[in-house]
Amino acid sequence: MDSDRLKITAEVAAIRGRGWIRLLTRLLGIAAVLIGALNFFGFELWTQYRVWLAQVAGVSTGVGFAYLADFLFIGAGAAVANFV
Repeated sequence: MDSDRLKITAEVAAIRGRGWIRLLTRLLGIAAVLIGALNFFGFELWTQYRVWLAQVAGVSTGVGFAYLADFLFIGAGAAVANFV
């Protein structure tokens, strides 16, 4: 009897944990969209991802790449927030 109750409790905890992980991942995606949009419109909130994207893409950082990096960051954040 106790083992059945323990199994149910563990299953409920796993379901709740998965729900919290999905929620936090979606909030992270929404935050990425907001940060990318603010950076695109000139607020320069957090710009370290531009350097990382330039290294991954193998291009030099410039003014034109900053806008492209913002769009990529917004797109990645939207994909994470929508499809997770």
